[in-house]
Parts: sequence; C-alpha cells; structure tokens
Amino acid sequence: DWAEDALEWIQFGLFGVFSILVVYVVCRPLEHWFPVEPVTNRRAIRTDILYTLLTRLGVLPLVAFVLLNSLGAWWAGTVADSGFVPPTLETLVPWLRDHPVVAFLCYVVILDFGEYWRHRFQHRFAWWWALHSIHHAQRQMTFWTDDRNHILDEIIAALWFGTIALLIGVPPGQFPLLVLIMRLAESLSHANVKLSFGSVGERLLVSPRFHRLHHGILSVAEMGRNYAVLSPVWD
Repeated sequence: DWAEDALEWIQFGLFGVFSILVVYVVCRPLEHWFPVEPVTNRRAIRTDILYTLLTRLGVLPLVAFVLLNSLGAWWAGTVADSGFVPPTLETLVPWLRDHPVVAFLCYVVILDFGEYWRHRFQHRFAWWWALHSIHHAQRQMTFWTDDRNHILDEIIAALWFGTIALLIGVPPGQFPLLVLIMRLAESLSHANVKLSFGSVGERLLVSPRFHRLHHGILSVAEMGRNYAVLSPVWD
C-alpha cells in the first residue's frame, strides 16, 4: 500500500514539473519577444516563482494527495454501497460515448463555466476576496502571476474543479489533460505579452489583453470585470 501511495505521489510531482515546463516553453519566449511593459521589479517575479513552485511541487500537491484521495475513496465506497449509479454527461447524452473528442470539448466548456463562476464568487464574497486579493496584489504581471494565490484559495479551487469534473463524469485519463489546458490558458492570460487573437479569436479565447483589464485599477473586489478563464463568452 505504501509503495502504491509513493508512486502516486511521484506522479503528482512529475505532473507538476511537466506543467511548469509546458507553460514556461510557451509563455517565456512570448514575453521576451513581445512584452507589454518593461520589467522593473524582478524581485516581485521571484516571489511569484516561489508561489508557483509551492503550488505545483510543494504544499498543494501534498494537500491534494492526502485530502482528495481520501475523499475519492470515501465517495467511491459510499456510491458502491448504495447501489446508486450517479449520472454523467455521457449517460445523459449517450451519443457522446462514440465521439470522445466532442465529449472532451464539452468537458472543457462545462469546467470553464464553473471556473468563471468561481472567479466571480472570489470577487463577490468578502471572505473569499480577502484570500484572492493576494493574487491581485502583484504589480509586475507575468505568466508566473497565475499561481500567486493564498494556499486556502488554491485548496478551494482544487476542490471546486475536482468536484465538477467528478459530477460530470470526466474520465480519469482525460483529467490531467484538462488541468494542463486550463493551466496553460490561465498562465498565458497573465503573461506580459502584447498578443492579439484577432477579431474572432478575441471573442472565443481569453487573451493577455483581456485579462490584463481584469487586473487593472478599476477592477477590484465586487466591481471587477473580465472574469472568464478560458472563453470570454461568459462575460
């Protein structure tokens, strides 16, 4: 049992390393070639790098490993004992079983909608804003800023995302890819990059320009704007 737990822990760590590398390879060259503003405070960026390492390789994976694994085992046992088979997206729409790519895109849309409302709630409720305001305290935005979050805020976000994925029946094999896509999209949206997706793309995908307005001085607490994570359609 301990050997299996250790293997899962290693997988958590390797996935964290892989996600950081993917984000770095995509975002760092763009920031170097097309910066929106000059970098004047590298110390602030180093702070965000530390947040990223703690989030992806340190505290959060440990909490997720202990908490989510335990909750998952408890939930699976409870459902098995009751004999109830919870509905999933593919049981509600059987056609999706034969079209895995379409099903995957549906998972992305539903999870993105859930993330949009979580972000709105972060700005709406005072106690949640008290946590989320750490993210908005940064004044030198880069792709590292995405992980500048209070640890409790990160835990809530992980539980929120994982619960929605569980309820709609995301296959375990697809879950890491969904996490990676959302992570890359959020990191790119925080990047110090002068990048446009075009007249059509800007209405379909959140760009760095779109999200930089969210971090602007006129977008704080419940007065915020541009909450979308992946698609601006929700805004």
